[in-house]
Amino acid sequence: MLTVSLLISAGLLATPLPGELPDGWRVPSDTELADPMFSDAPAALTRVVADFNGDSVEDIALLLKSTRDSAEALWVYMSSLEQSKWLLLNQISWGPEHPDVDLSMRVDKAEPGSYECSSTGQRFNFSNSGLEYFRPGSSSSMFFWNDAKGEFQQVWVSD
Repeated sequence: MLTVSLLISAGLLATPLPGELPDGWRVPSDTELADPMFSDAPAALTRVVADFNGDSVEDIALLLKSTRDSAEALWVYMSSLEQSKWLLLNQISWGPEHPDVDLSMRVDKAEPGSYECSSTGQRFNFSNSGLEYFRPGSSSSMFFWNDAKGEFQQVWVSD
């Protein structure tokens, strides 16, 4: 619980989590968050709190860094009355030749609505909040909960 307490005191979580971060993952350091685009608020766009699956319980998405190797990932803590769990949505591994890579991606809340896939032109309609997962100034995708499959679905909205 020390990890969660530190996150709350650092302002990285709006509400406490009932457990620890995923094994082998940590919050990015101040140095890893350094980005000229976010100099006023370096931790901006590294977490989202919303009800992603429509169960009326808030879930938490976090961008985390690996404690084992040079990697970052988008994790979601799916809160539930029955069983809460961490889900890994995306991981970027930089490899041993790049041991000190700063956080390259950001995450923001995506509102329910209709989104078009950039590669296929197919439209997707989502009734719950989702996640916009993006590299500032570059690629962007959306993650929304798919009730029928019981998992997140990724839709590319730009290259």
